[in-house]
Order: sequence, then C-alpha cells, then structure tokens
Amino acid sequence: MSEKLIWKIAQIIPNITLNKPFETDFIAIVPHNDERIKNITNLKPEIDKFINGFQNQFGKKRNISIMIFRHDIPDSLRENEAVVGIRNIYAISCIINAIENKIISLNTRYTLFSDYFNFYPISLSRDQECLITSSPAIRGLLEIEDFKFGETNSALPSSFIIPEPDELILSSLKKVWKLRYVSRKNRSWKTQVLFRSLEMAYQATSLPFENNSTIYDRGSRIALWVSAFEVLSHPENGKADLDTVFNLIDNKSLTDPRLYGRYYKILVKGKESRVSLIKKLYKELYDVRNDFLHGNKVTMNSLFHSKNSRRPDLLSLAPIIYKVALLHLLEILNIDILINKSLGDSFKNYFYIQNLQEALLSATRDSE
Repeated sequence: MSEKLIWKIAQIIPNITLNKPFETDFIAIVPHNDERIKNITNLKPEIDKFINGFQNQFGKKRNISIMIFRHDIPDSLRENEAVVGIRNIYAISCIINAIENKIISLNTRYTLFSDYFNFYPISLSRDQECLITSSPAIRGLLEIEDFKFGETNSALPSSFIIPEPDELILSSLKKVWKLRYVSRKNRSWKTQVLFRSLEMAYQATSLPFENNSTIYDRGSRIALWVSAFEVLSHPENGKADLDTVFNLIDNKSLTDPRLYGRYYKILVKGKESRVSLIKKLYKELYDVRNDFLHGNKVTMNSLFHSKNSRRPDLLSLAPIIYKVALLHLLEILNIDILINKSLGDSFKNYFYIQNLQEALLSATRDSE
C-alpha cells in the first residue's frame, strides 16, 4: 500500500491547534498541516475543504487538530472505549499541567478545560467518501462537497492557547493504554477503573457554563471530581469510600513535611481525626459535593479551600490531587514513572515533585 493511503481521518478536534503530534502505533492526534493530512487531501482534494473550513464566530479561520487511524488498525482500537481513552489521557495530561502552571505562575495560556479536546459531531466515514453526523440528538450522512464551514466553541479563547501535556503522566498513561487496548496483556480491574475514572475527570474539567456559570454549575463539577476519585480507588470487591481515596492519595513521593504532616482536623461520621493537607483538601471536596448534591446551604465561599475566597478554589486543586492519585495508581500497576536515576534526570524528578508540592501548598496561602 502506498504511503498516502496508510492513515485515515477518524475524528475532528476543532478547538485546539497542536504544535506537535501525539503518537501511538495505530492512532495519532496531529496538527492540520501534518504530512499525513497533506497526503490524504492530495488524494482526495474535497477533504481539504472540510479540514480547512473551520472558523470562529467572526469568520476568522481556525486551524484544527485531527485524530487519524492507521489503515491496519485492529477493530478493537476502533471501539469507542479505546478511542476516548487515548483522547482522554492526552487531554487530562494537558489539563493537569495547565492548572499546575496556572497555580504556580499564574500563566493561563494553556488548556484549562476539556472542551478544547471535544470531538466535532461531524467527521469522515470509514471509507473517507462522505461525512457522518453523530450525536445523541442526530445521526445523518452528508456529501463532503455540501459542507460549508464549521465553527469552534465561542466560549473558549480562539488563539494563543498551548496544549502542553505533563509528559510523565502522559507517557505512563500511554503505557497502560497499550497494555489494556493494544497488546491486551492487562485487562484487569485496575486498568478498567483507571479509564472509567478518566472519563469522569474529563467531564469534571469541562466549562461550568450550562446555567451561565452559577455556583451550581461549579458544584456539579466538584461532584464529578469526587466521582472520578471514587471510581479510581474502587476495589474490585467492596465499595469506594473516603478510606479508599485516602489510601490512593497517600503518596510517599511527597517529601515536604507540610504535606505529609498530620496538622489538619477533619470529622468523619462525627469522629475527629488529624490528617495531612492533601487528605484535608479531598475531605473538603467530598463535603462540598454532598452539600451541593443533597441541597444543603451553599455560598460562593463554599467553592474555596477553608471557605476562604483568598485561597485557591477547589476546582483548581482537584486536578492536582488527582495527579497524586494517578502517580500512586501507576506505581501499583508497576508502571515505571521515574524519568531515570541519572544525575541530570534526578534534577528533573526533583523539580517535577517540587512543582507538584508547590501547587498543593498554594492552598495554605492567601492571594495578594
């Protein structure tokens, strides 16, 4: 088979422009100007109109990203679970890194929301001969020539946003994805709950905007975060609860005594205990989730650590706690998450953990 026929378009991701591809053996997410896309449009010029037909609401052209499949992709990797899984590990890795950067450096030129990575509801058919519209509300076939233009999400910034993943999280999660979906050597409960949890985390990081960004929109995202944690910590036999999540976020990689010292009081079923900062933060997420979902009284301050609006909001802290949980689960799955132990990369490991700890410790400081 000639080179130009090796890859085919699977999904359109219109709200973000990648500066470099994200690759696996059979699936890749690539920029619009990737050589493989050029090969496809050279073969089928009508597809070029579709790929380059996206704009914002003011008619300014937008360069999109595209998920592509190799021609010999196994049918199991075409299944929605595998496709969504690879998209989600890239998206969550970028969002975790974005929020950590936002907390540490106040830099918001990153992908803070999962909406950037949403699939467009119109894409090419498997034979690349027509367009398929697919959503819970509508299904249909269209001629490629009938496509006029596509629009990006007007609630998201239209430029200057950089998708930069947490490379350690991304590479480690990609190893698990390969084990579960490609080689199928690890179809265990732990890998199942990992990808199920990532789906909840993806929803939890979506724009809280359905009701014009009321506090209840944000409260629903906190509820989704607690679900992501409980799914991730769920034992194969038994149930998920505070203890299973506490065990998962009790990561020995955190070396700062301000993080592992038991300096904070919490109440569980009326009994007081002293716990570390990260467990205190998760207990606040858990309690606020209960307040929002059970109809208890809530205020804007409920969305902040210690109900103090000068502290980081819980929706910013949740992905950082989730990163700690992911690192611990990856250790349980025997995934090598250290860069390596050479001198130079030991410094990289040190600063990686330091940045994580600094993001968590921001919860203890009032903003200026």
